[in-house]
Amino acid sequence: MLPREERLCRRNDFSHLQKAGKSLRSRLLRLIVAPAPDERRLVGFTVSKRISKKATERNRIKRRLRSAYRVFYPQVNRGVFLLFVAQDAILNASFDEIQIQIKRLLGEAGVYSSKNAGTPACASD
Repeated sequence: MLPREERLCRRNDFSHLQKAGKSLRSRLLRLIVAPAPDERRLVGFTVSKRISKKATERNRIKRRLRSAYRVFYPQVNRGVFLLFVAQDAILNASFDEIQIQIKRLLGEAGVYSSKNAGTPACASD
């Protein structure tokens, strides 16, 4: 589990993401990245009711996203706010696909430093 102080929860943080955020998209996810006003590193995960009307399915997707992100968490630079938004295709995606997409989006955003990173075998491109 991510430490509480590293989770994106406050309304002010979400509004900062909306105003200053840059959006990147893949088949499974959309990543919104914004520089943090301080050296905090916050991350959030959202799954819309448009993806699934069942709360259990939405919660399962969020658990899978958090688990996939946890591998890359130590190498994510400080001073950024990240918001992962699930897309429709995530319902049929494997865990390995989700990890690959997260790694690719973090790399595109320039917030992932892979030096000294033990990347999982499934996340190779």
